[in-house]
Amino acid sequence: MNYYERTIALVLVVLAMLIGLHFLPPITVGEHTLRAVNILSDIVPGDSTCDDGDWEEELLAVGQDSAAVDSVRPDKLQEPEDATTGIADYSDGAMERFYAKLQQGGPVRIAYFGDSFVEGDILTGPLREMLQARYGGGGVGFVDMATGMEGFRQTVRHRNAGFSIHAITDRNFSRSKEGINQRYFIPSPAGRSYVSLSSVKGAARATESTIYFVTQDSLTLTARVNGGEPQTFSFSGSDALQYATVYGDMGQVEWSLVRDSLSAPCWFYGVTLDQAQGVVLDNFSMRSSSGATLASLPGGRTREFARLRPYDLIVLHFGLNVASEPMARSRYAGYQKQMRRSIALLREMYPDAALLIVSCSDRDDHDLDGRMVTLPGLRTLVAVQHQMARDNGIAFWNLFQAMGGAGSMQQMVNASPPEANKDYTHLTHRGGRRLARLFFDVLTHKSY
Repeated sequence: MNYYERTIALVLVVLAMLIGLHFLPPITVGEHTLRAVNILSDIVPGDSTCDDGDWEEELLAVGQDSAAVDSVRPDKLQEPEDATTGIADYSDGAMERFYAKLQQGGPVRIAYFGDSFVEGDILTGPLREMLQARYGGGGVGFVDMATGMEGFRQTVRHRNAGFSIHAITDRNFSRSKEGINQRYFIPSPAGRSYVSLSSVKGAARATESTIYFVTQDSLTLTARVNGGEPQTFSFSGSDALQYATVYGDMGQVEWSLVRDSLSAPCWFYGVTLDQAQGVVLDNFSMRSSSGATLASLPGGRTREFARLRPYDLIVLHFGLNVASEPMARSRYAGYQKQMRRSIALLREMYPDAALLIVSCSDRDDHDLDGRMVTLPGLRTLVAVQHQMARDNGIAFWNLFQAMGGAGSMQQMVNASPPEANKDYTHLTHRGGRRLARLFFDVLTHKSY
């Protein structure tokens, strides 16, 4: 038998084994049931729905203690009057103040905290564009000094060098240096450290740019607007947050550190591109975050950011890293407590801002039979997020329902062109624009 025949024989044996495994009954190891083998699961259409009969059981199973279970009882969970298009407002007039300020033309500042679902401005970019087209404003808002994936974000051309990235999800992260973006950036001791931001074609241009940093000794920065003459800024050492601002028609701006001025530790947070009027929308995405880490923002530093860069609306859009198989039920009570602390801190730091929870989007995965379905615990998570908004007196928008509910992510993946990626979790830029339109419509319905 030659090598070709052996290879064909091996493939046939493996195929026969996989087909045989498909007919095995479900196998349980401890508390976990292993997924059934189905080699055709990626090409055979599956049922994208969840069993509504399990809905009440899911809700009653959230948490380990009676208080947590009671907080998500079905009779206490109420959907907004219009779950598809409405924002449920449980605040004491905070959202009404935001709507009024938006209608007046601002300036209006929005902070959008989220996970990888909004990374790269994939949803917030078109949302910002729509808001600025209607209410004025320009620029992409806050941009980290460095990201390691600059080409992914299409709303700004971002170049940088000479900065090491430190995020709260990393080991050995210094909480004392943490900024509002849950990151900080340290310039390298050698070479040139700079960041350059350029407007993309067709975008409304910014008219000012600000850089935020802390230096413990004297420091000199230079800024060039559209390649013009350098503007120099000198600073003395301080533990407080410092900043510098330049003005002009911001086709491009470059901030750089004068190396021979560096004599003590310093770290940077980011650079902004804004207009003084209209809408500013800052994207603070953090991959793998559940939102709970916001509770650890250092109070002193966060107050400094709040004073220099206040917000009228703070959006909390998390859940992808919490939603899981049914075993996640017991984690939702802890998730509620963690998010309650995050909400309380942001409310303390930004007392004049409205807070809005955007629910987790649909997320699909293979079930035990290999069919593609919405994660079994996801609708419970959405209900818990709704209840968190009610309990904490803030607003809620049901994105899961607005995008079509169970199975909608699969529909977006199968759309032509695709609106979501093959991981059945994240959006394409086309999908981001579609969901941004949904959010824009509900966010501005009182401002027409």
